[in-house]
Amino acid sequence: MTDPVEVMQARAEQAMRLAAHRTALLHTGAFTVAELAAMRGQDEACTRMWLARQIGDRALITVTHDGERLVPAFQLTAAGDPRPELQPLLEVLVGADLGDWATWTWLTTPSAFLSGERPVDVAVSNPPRARRSAERFAWAPSGA
Repeated sequence: MTDPVEVMQARAEQAMRLAAHRTALLHTGAFTVAELAAMRGQDEACTRMWLARQIGDRALITVTHDGERLVPAFQLTAAGDPRPELQPLLEVLVGADLGDWATWTWLTTPSAFLSGERPVDVAVSNPPRARRSAERFAWAPSGA
C-alpha cells in the first residue's frame, strides 16, 4: 500500500512540474483578447465573436491562465489571423478532446511521431505527414 504522505508529495511535485511547463509555454507568446483586438484593429466585442467562430471552426485554440483567456501566438499570422496550415491538425487534436494545453504542447514540441521535428513546422513543410502524425498522437493509448 502507498503511503498517503508519498502520494501527496508526488501530486505536489506533479503540480509544480505542470505549472513550470505552462509558464514555459506562456513565455513563447500568448495574447489576451484585448491584445488580439488591438492587433486586428477591432474592438474587444468583435474580437470575442470572431474568436468564438475560430474556436468553433477548430482554427484556433485558447487556454485559460489565471482566469484569463489567452490565444497562443504560434498559431497566428502577423496580422492576427489563424495560420491555415494548422487547422487540419487542430481539427484532429480538438476532435480527440486532448485539452488545449496538451494541444499547444504537442504542436510546439519535437515529436517522436515526426522524427523529432515539431508538428507546427512540419505543418508547413509536409502537411499530410503532419496530419497523419496528429492522428497517430490523438488516438494513441494515453496520448503517447
